[in-house]
Amino acid sequence: MAVAGNNIQYPPVQLVVLALIIAVALGMITVELKKDDIAIDLTQEVNKALVFSGLPLVSVSFEGRDGTVSGILTDEAQPPQILEVVSGVDGVRHVNNQLEINADSSVVAEDSLLSEAEDAEFEDGLYIPSRTHPLEKYSLSKVEFGYSQLTLAEEGLPVLDRLAQILKQNAQIQLEVSVHTDNQGTAIGQIASSQSKAENVRQYLIEKGVKPAQLFAKGYGASRPIARNDTAEGQAKNRRVEIRVLKDQ
Repeated sequence: MAVAGNNIQYPPVQLVVLALIIAVALGMITVELKKDDIAIDLTQEVNKALVFSGLPLVSVSFEGRDGTVSGILTDEAQPPQILEVVSGVDGVRHVNNQLEINADSSVVAEDSLLSEAEDAEFEDGLYIPSRTHPLEKYSLSKVEFGYSQLTLAEEGLPVLDRLAQILKQNAQIQLEVSVHTDNQGTAIGQIASSQSKAENVRQYLIEKGVKPAQLFAKGYGASRPIARNDTAEGQAKNRRVEIRVLKDQ
């Protein structure tokens, strides 16, 4: 009885190579997306840890599991305390210390500047934003973040691009970029999330050419509502980004 020959056909070498290239590319994309997710999670966890420890909220950024902390402080005891807290967050691999001590009296530290410019007003429990400086009337209502995310939504980027141009043309202005939340979640989570988002807005403006010394990021959580949180509409109004001029001279 005759045995039929082997008629199995293998795919061309080119298809095999193409499949391998696609598999490698997809793998690399997955790794990068995972790095971004890790960076976002660690940024938020670090800010929570700093809030919980009572230490100042400094600028925190991550590339994967490697972080950088920066900012100007007035107390020499704070940098090692901050580094200890940041390094102690589960998942953090390495921390690059760029914290500075305000040893020069001509340099105004961030906490002093924010304190001097603090003029929060409330009426019936609702915060009344400052609108005394012309720039404070610039609307950032289109600047939003993805749902439950720290990343900026594309729709609001042109608004930030225009703000960056204004600040570059007025280098004497120092600005607080603040982010606010509704009352969902814990107070620590609200502060940490809003601080991380404020840092992202600040970093975006810096990448557009604004000098870092012009920008201070502040997350207020749910402490400054402009509407009642008992409706979905009110909560949406409270999730916002604002700017406040700290110095213009």
